[in-house]
Amino acid sequence: MNNNSTIHARIRSGMTPGSNARTFGKSIRRQIIILACSMLMSMLVFAPGCSGEPGEAQIRPINRAQLTALLQEHRSRPILLNFWATWCTPCMPELHTLARLAASEDVTVIAVAMDDPDVDRSIIEGMYASLSGPVIGCISTESEPAELVADIDSDWPDVVPMTYLIDADGNIQERLAGKRSLHRLESMLTSTGN
Repeated sequence: MNNNSTIHARIRSGMTPGSNARTFGKSIRRQIIILACSMLMSMLVFAPGCSGEPGEAQIRPINRAQLTALLQEHRSRPILLNFWATWCTPCMPELHTLARLAASEDVTVIAVAMDDPDVDRSIIEGMYASLSGPVIGCISTESEPAELVADIDSDWPDVVPMTYLIDADGNIQERLAGKRSLHRLESMLTSTGN
């Protein structure tokens, strides 16, 4: 193929000399803009000190003493305290149910991920970021799950999901092992006067 026929083939295909470079440049620019926007969005979602408003992730590493202090700090209204793990299949839908409750009821929802320390933290952060209500998301820093729960329930059966309804005086009103429906949790809140 001579040089003249190559030029004619490019013209017939809609390509002109230099068009590959312009298309490639536009593609790279578009990818850089998309990457920059993605990075900005992730910084906004995972910003430290978020208020816990719907759709915002308020995530804190927590140990036994910090959990006790957090419960004390939120005693002004009932608390739903939920222990969950990324490997627990029923935990995920229950977290979404709790987030909807937090958005519609006068209740504070505190969720604590009980995963091993070697679990990729971004999985936990992503789960909290996907919730539609104001949930205080925590990640256990204790080496043994029972250590974190010891002050709340010394008879904890080492099972997740585990949800506790704690009244404004700090007393456990309900202890729920396993996945619960939104209706069951709402009726539980109603029965305690919330």
